[in-house]
Amino acid sequence: RRVKCSRDGTMFLTDAGALLACGNNENNKLGLNNRKGFLMQMKNLLAKIEVDSRNIPTIVKSLAKHCVTDMYLGPNHSAVFAEQRHVYMFGLNGDGQLGTGTSKKKDSPVLLKEVTGANLHGLACGNDFTLVACADNSLWFCGTRYVPDPNTPASEIRPQSGPARVHRSPSVNSTREPSPKPTGETKAIVEKRCESEEGRVVP
Repeated sequence: RRVKCSRDGTMFLTDAGALLACGNNENNKLGLNNRKGFLMQMKNLLAKIEVDSRNIPTIVKSLAKHCVTDMYLGPNHSAVFAEQRHVYMFGLNGDGQLGTGTSKKKDSPVLLKEVTGANLHGLACGNDFTLVACADNSLWFCGTRYVPDPNTPASEIRPQSGPARVHRSPSVNSTREPSPKPTGETKAIVEKRCESEEGRVVP
């Protein structure tokens, strides 16, 4: 049904909504790590649950119970749209780009609760940030913005570990009667940020 590639990974979406992936799974950015319960881990202490890479398309078991509708790959993390308008993200979270509210490592896909149920319009995964656009022209951001000056003190670079709404068109009818028709404005914003090969966000 659909195939998407990053610089070192590929994802495949079947007609049935199953997700497969192959390539470099560093930081579980393809979601290929195998989750095991406590008892299973005690029984197989030497079993390898972290997958470094896969050379052939492999089912993403952590999302096997969900019907995936689209996927987005970044250099260090990825995201998928699933049924019931859910967004799941996985991979590196050092700058809070998974939207969990912290920068702690996550071993399995996490649900982006702030946009659950929204009419999703687009998404972009950069080096250390995530942008989510909704059909009501709202734009959500989490992670770290690109700072062009290498001399900028680290104390001035503040990651947005939890999703924050950064844009909404004033033309959107807040009463939603009738429901506003997407203008494509937020989709253009996301696509503009995808043009850079390094996924940098320009302030």
